[in-house]
Amino acid sequence: FFFVYGERQNPSMLIPRLINSVLKSISIPLSGQNGISINPVYVKDAALAAANALLLPHSDKINIGGDENVSIRRIAEMIGDLCGIKPFFSESSAKAENLIGDIAKMKRLLHEPATSLRSGIELAILNYR
Repeated sequence: FFFVYGERQNPSMLIPRLINSVLKSISIPLSGQNGISINPVYVKDAALAAANALLLPHSDKINIGGDENVSIRRIAEMIGDLCGIKPFFSESSAKAENLIGDIAKMKRLLHEPATSLRSGIELAILNYR
């Protein structure tokens, strides 16, 4: 699973922490200019993929992730756009590996993500407040 997010998620997880940081004007640390890139998956898409995995006639190793590859900066900016708040960032020179899962097998065998990142984050924000 690659960065599952959604409503009622533990506040210590990535997307709720980013929402909190934007809402409270807390600086968001980034490795480099944009931070790592990830492909987060909305909880309902992840759950449907997991349920469909139970129906497979064989075992397999399948990455469960979202369809959009985005940087931490872009996610925070999206949250800011949706909330009408400009996020603050602190950049470091540290290099970090991107954490993007290849979801081709997920799309072929289980489920194609249906929830856009913007829609999913909007739902997460509505639940956060």
